Amino acid sequence: MHSFGVSATYELVQAGVPVNNKLENTIPVEKDANESIRSTELSFESPSFGLQASQSSLSSFHSQESSAIPFHNHGQAMTSIMSSATLTVTVSQARGLVSLDRNIFGKMKSAEPLVELYLGGKSCGKTGPARRSSNPVWKENEIFCEIGGDMAKELVQRSEKLELRIYDRQISKETFMGAIMLTLPKEEVSCWYTVAARSEQAREFYCAGATGQIEVKVQMTAKFYPVLMPGHVFVLRQHSKIALDLSWRSGPCLETSFVATDLDNGFILWDESVYFANRTNPNRSIVFPERLELPGQPTIDTVVIDLDNVPMNVGTLCLVMTARDNSFSGIESLEIRCKDAITGQGVGRFVPQLTPSDTSVVLLRISRAKNRNTWDLEVMATGYQGFREFGSMQPEIQVIAQGSATRISRRAERTALMRSGESIRIEDYAAPLPENLSIGLYWKVANGENVLPLALLMDKDTHLLDVVHRQNSQSEDLSVAYVEDRFQVALPRAVTDVHYICFSLGPYLGEQADHILSAAFNMLNSADGTEIVRCTFPDFDTFPTRTVTVGCLFRSGASWEFALLGLSSCDLTIDDCTRTLQNCMIEKHLGHLSSLMTYS
Repeated sequence: MHSFGVSATYELVQAGVPVNNKLENTIPVEKDANESIRSTELSFESPSFGLQASQSSLSSFHSQESSAIPFHNHGQAMTSIMSSATLTVTVSQARGLVSLDRNIFGKMKSAEPLVELYLGGKSCGKTGPARRSSNPVWKENEIFCEIGGDMAKELVQRSEKLELRIYDRQISKETFMGAIMLTLPKEEVSCWYTVAARSEQAREFYCAGATGQIEVKVQMTAKFYPVLMPGHVFVLRQHSKIALDLSWRSGPCLETSFVATDLDNGFILWDESVYFANRTNPNRSIVFPERLELPGQPTIDTVVIDLDNVPMNVGTLCLVMTARDNSFSGIESLEIRCKDAITGQGVGRFVPQLTPSDTSVVLLRISRAKNRNTWDLEVMATGYQGFREFGSMQPEIQVIAQGSATRISRRAERTALMRSGESIRIEDYAAPLPENLSIGLYWKVANGENVLPLALLMDKDTHLLDVVHRQNSQSEDLSVAYVEDRFQVALPRAVTDVHYICFSLGPYLGEQADHILSAAFNMLNSADGTEIVRCTFPDFDTFPTRTVTVGCLFRSGASWEFALLGLSSCDLTIDDCTRTLQNCMIEKHLGHLSSLMTYS
């Protein structure tokens, strides 16, 4: 355990609230090398625990980084790390400070000094002004500063310093009187520090006549949270709203998703899941803010879950990470931190050990307890090869959501959740190849004008053979029909000349073209209604977007594949749309697009 000196006192906290020492599950705290610490009881009924030290000195804390705590339920040792810390800087008094101003009689007058704390070049607070004196005593003398675990560690390791700048309060502005730099002291005692003429963190602050000393006392109270391992299960009773921060460096194109499944069968609830094309669920109880990517910094994804307001039909939430290309072999420094989204209190830190050849992983599961009033968080890191998005993992996610394959009465089917530039083999998702497919196109426009769904049939050289839409509802070979706002495709009926069947949205015949704001697509197996493909285009590259070619079925030997194109343009006619599509298909061979699933 981290120690703050021989006279340190310790307290176990749950989300900032002291833990009752009579809780059922107990964990003995390890003894520090320099002192004896009594065993204190801690319940693992809640994962929201940290170790908070109230210290009177900081000596042994400087030489330790983490502590091991036996976890008797799983026979594993759990380490704790610093999640945050509170700095308290007390400025008591000063002596011999410089006088910079003169009174109306020309005599030097004492300053009305105040002290401002800087950490990492940023202001963290200030004292109130003391009465005018060369030897002032401060009444408003404490500065409180909340800092993160990384900054606290830098202070402990003395790679970061505290700076106190002294100012004379003036009516027009504050005049710089000097500064002191100090490292985090090893003992919690008041010390006198000599005032320097120049600030080290901001060299433009300079006072040629700076003199004197200031008495300062620094205290740091640190909060710790556990390092989580696969198999750890906690009850999130103390936290109504949590945030999961994922960070990593380099590696392949990674995608994080938070997948919701229904309470009864473990089927994916698409509207309640958040991912690249759906950043929040309908009632905003699950929100995926935009990814933070800065040059030279780790990539950070965050998901925020308001557990009290998650819809009651949601039984499980799974955090899934997938590699859209390659595998996990190039990932560096992957880390997950769970914290209370309201208080900022750390719940746990998890560093997954991924298998380099895997392409997808379920990192953790949050599921409703039997009483449906609380949630359990379980760390997992269950990896898979071949899947590149969570829709293709529906059967695997269903087993995780239900806890066991034996509890599943109806097995979930795979659905390809696609992005532009990806392709799938139809039989990987519906084997044998379905005789009939049902294609749905959906859209949103700016001004309410009609949009025309189109099916374009082409030969292998992309020559247009036939067009199916509302006014021409069936192809000559009877392979494609437009029925009740959906295209019905009978692949076995397609004549051998038909090599491509492309699906587009364009201006309605004879009407004004509208701007298409967003679009969506899905493909069903007509025999049983199972969904084979789904995709959403939240926005487009062109403006205004008059036509969108969503995707294309194409022959691949004796089978058929589907490629998602997402090709938007400003074309105003079917002929223009066809030419744009032909140019795209000449430049980019559909068979060479990224394969979404290598598993079959």
